[in-house]
Amino acid sequence: MTDRPHSPIQDPRVNAVIARLQGARQRPSDGGPRGASGSRDPHAYAGLGFSIHPEQGELIYLLCRGLRATRVAEFATSVGMSTLYFAAAIRDNGGGTVIGSEIVPAKVEAAKRNLAEAGLADYAEIREGDARKTLRDLAGPVDFVLIDGWPGEGGPSLAREVIEIVAPQLLVGGYVMNDNAEPDYLDYIRDPNNGFVSMTLPLKGGTELSLKVSEGCGPQSLARPDGQNTQPAGQRVAPKIFHFTEIRKRRMCRGNPAQGRGAYRDRHERGPDGGGR
Repeated sequence: MTDRPHSPIQDPRVNAVIARLQGARQRPSDGGPRGASGSRDPHAYAGLGFSIHPEQGELIYLLCRGLRATRVAEFATSVGMSTLYFAAAIRDNGGGTVIGSEIVPAKVEAAKRNLAEAGLADYAEIREGDARKTLRDLAGPVDFVLIDGWPGEGGPSLAREVIEIVAPQLLVGGYVMNDNAEPDYLDYIRDPNNGFVSMTLPLKGGTELSLKVSEGCGPQSLARPDGQNTQPAGQRVAPKIFHFTEIRKRRMCRGNPAQGRGAYRDRHERGPDGGGR
């Protein structure tokens, strides 16, 4: 018997990096960006990693293995703790890519170092910049999205803005995990018109786990990936990679029950690189 709970990840290199990051975890003295006196500037915390906890990461790993996930996305990468769990699952599934977004250059470099140390560098693409831009085009559908965002200064939360961008790019049958329970994010993800069913897990004070069950029929679900509202069918020009998603979406809004089965079939017929087997 050991004091450490059993992990589903069996690779000692990956577990060693996770243990090091977990041991180095600390909170800033000002309470951080969610504290009453903390700065909201992410660059002010370039030396600190704000990351998911291991129990959340292990759940991500298991769900991605069960999905046979090959393409996933995350906001934000920070120093790469969540990326390690995603990349380990992608590798163990046979290959694929984690698309991460991080706005602080020092954290991008730290994440890349941590992935390399764990032997997972080949399975991650870390995009530097604002996630509202870097995740706007994921170049194809994804199986899982983590939204562990930065608090904003006012208006819609970044979590809400990012979920509206990535939800149309998530396969039906895919998952979204949210770490911070932003109220406007929860309003979106719990609205059945947006195509999700959702629950709150007792992890890290409350983790929202959501399953995409349809393309949704609400106004945001019918938005184009470039953020513009769709026009009537005869006038709409959508990016090519979303053509079939839009067709399935409109059929579902007319009450076509076959849509979910098609999305499931799409996932399990493509190979590790996202193409056909």
